[in-house]
Amino acid sequence: LIAGEPDRARIHADAAFQAAEKLHARQIQFYSLLVSALCAAYEGDLAKANELADKSLEILPPNSLMSGLKAWISLQSNDSEAANRLVEHHSRPPQVIVYSWLIRTAYETNNYEYIDMGEAALIAREPTNSVLPNFWFRQCTAVVAVLRKDTAAAAEHYSALVRDKGTVLYPAIFCVDHVLGLLAQTMGNLDDARTHFEEAITF
Repeated sequence: LIAGEPDRARIHADAAFQAAEKLHARQIQFYSLLVSALCAAYEGDLAKANELADKSLEILPPNSLMSGLKAWISLQSNDSEAANRLVEHHSRPPQVIVYSWLIRTAYETNNYEYIDMGEAALIAREPTNSVLPNFWFRQCTAVVAVLRKDTAAAAEHYSALVRDKGTVLYPAIFCVDHVLGLLAQTMGNLDDARTHFEEAITF
């Protein structure tokens, strides 16, 4: 999935789910369905993504990974009430995973209400040395820097994210090359931005 190959990701996820089902390994069933749901979202099939998300939540109680995805799907479907209920459930303490989807929605809709909500959660997050939360934090704040037109922050995030080009930022499925293009554009480096956008199209 992260390498931009949802078809192959789906094959592995389906195989993992079948094995986990035989072993009654509920957590692996859940994560296999999460990957499949993200594949569907990656391809724009929101109905399928929502169906897989609901199936996963029958296996394990709601958590921030799947609730973030479902909140984003709800926002894409203009169901802000459902999205707000999901966000509220995981907002104390704030969950960066949930808000990463809000940041994505803010970028897609230019709705500053979601930018403010996401940014407040990012600021209030618990400090951690864990790699994945810090990676999610980086991708969220990079997009916030673009939306805020913050050139200094954009330069900092560009330097940190350039090593990840050619991948998808998980879990909110931003193409890194696209984000690098946005950061370069924010910094005024239009030639670099054009190159990154072309690479994003190829990806």
